[in-house]
Amino acid sequence: MKCGRKIFFPTKNIAAKDKNKVEIKIGDLIAVVNDKKVKLDQEAFMVNNRTMVPVRFVSEALGADVQWDAKNLTIHITTKK
Repeated sequence: MKCGRKIFFPTKNIAAKDKNKVEIKIGDLIAVVNDKKVKLDQEAFMVNNRTMVPVRFVSEALGADVQWDAKNLTIHITTKK
């Protein structure tokens, strides 16, 4: 999924698309979406120097549709053009 731009910091991730902005801090269950606080089901965390974020939350916050295909263990993320 292309979401415009991504900026990664050691303690905070920011993703932006169009006018939507998502901020997630590593280890925090509160995200900020367009300057509003939102509770997360899962915190962002680091594994082997890589940042893991809740992909459904980030995708939907940026306006994408997320579908889980349980049969094939696949997630489908689609964006509007």
